[in-house]
Amino acid sequence: MSRVGLLLVLLLGCRPTESQRGLEVATEEPPTQEAEEVWLQLSVRGQMRLSLWAARLLVYERPDSTVMILRGGVRARLFEGQSGPLQAELEAQEGTYWPRARRIAFQGDVRLRVADRQLWTSVLELEEGEERIRSPGFVRIQTPEEWLEGYGLEAAFDLSWYRVRRVTGRVAVPDVGT
Repeated sequence: MSRVGLLLVLLLGCRPTESQRGLEVATEEPPTQEAEEVWLQLSVRGQMRLSLWAARLLVYERPDSTVMILRGGVRARLFEGQSGPLQAELEAQEGTYWPRARRIAFQGDVRLRVADRQLWTSVLELEEGEERIRSPGFVRIQTPEEWLEGYGLEAAFDLSWYRVRRVTGRVAVPDVGT
């Protein structure tokens, strides 16, 4: 492989993800808006889907995009709909929200709780239109039946199904009383 080809592969492999780019915006220029102790409610077709609290909100507006950086601890509640029951609770150190894309990424010690199931990871991304969550890195999932770890998660908001690559874990095997 030529030096130019190797350099190109290294550069492409080191590109920041969209989540990382959202956080890098903060160092480029001052925010257009700032607030502390913020509650946000995100809805789809008039039905509340996500209630979010953050210690600090920084909004960066540009002609072609808006990015909201949530800092100082983030708590979120996901709902099935405005009159629907609570579906999940989430805690993270930070978050990044892209309003036009209706997409949010949580970063740092992310913990998602859904009834008797829990998920831990360092980055968790939600796309409202898809009703799915994703994590590109390491994840740990615990249910009453299993405890598994792996990389690269794709799952339903309520963890009713999930796919994880490179899995290790433990599964509870019922005693058959031999």
